[in-house]
Amino acid sequence: MQFPPEHYRDAAQDRLTDAARLHAADRFVASVYMSGVAVECMLRAYRAREDDDFDGRHDLTKLMTASGIMSFIRETERREFGAHLATVWSFWRNNLRFAEHSRFESHVRLIWPHRKGPAAAWASAEVFQSATYVVTRGVFRWNSRRD
Repeated sequence: MQFPPEHYRDAAQDRLTDAARLHAADRFVASVYMSGVAVECMLRAYRAREDDDFDGRHDLTKLMTASGIMSFIRETERREFGAHLATVWSFWRNNLRFAEHSRFESHVRLIWPHRKGPAAAWASAEVFQSATYVVTRGVFRWNSRRD
């Protein structure tokens, strides 16, 4: 089932709301998953503006390239935008939907082995913050001309 670009854009914002609620309820794995889905939706929105025939198999790096979103992001914002995308990419995997808490905690500790304290809570906050930046900037630049 294909959706119009605006549907993906709006779904990105809805998934961020879901991620915030999940994080507040200490459902950190689900929050990270929803944050990643929010970013995927935003990238799919931009991709669907050009061609709705892209699947990408939940590969955010391929989807980011195919989306063309960076051509809508101002030159002065690209480094920060890219850093936030990298944070999401570091922790989010589509198969997180199958992970339980201890498995995700181990995943985070593999990425950040020297992290003190509850790693899943920290990762959830980081990914949510970065996803919020990506989606917010994507929505803001939606009606802009390319720089």
